[in-house]
Amino acid sequence: MYPDTMAWMTNVRLEQVRAIEAASTLPLSASAVPAPDMP
Repeated sequence: MYPDTMAWMTNVRLEQVRAIEAASTLPLSASAVPAPDMP
């Protein structure tokens, strides 16, 4: 692979990790797959 491709993939991975970490700070229902509508 080319170095720039590796850097791009690394940046994508870091963004995914940040998104997962941000989601983990939310309530489980918010980070889970769209939950069924509940009153």
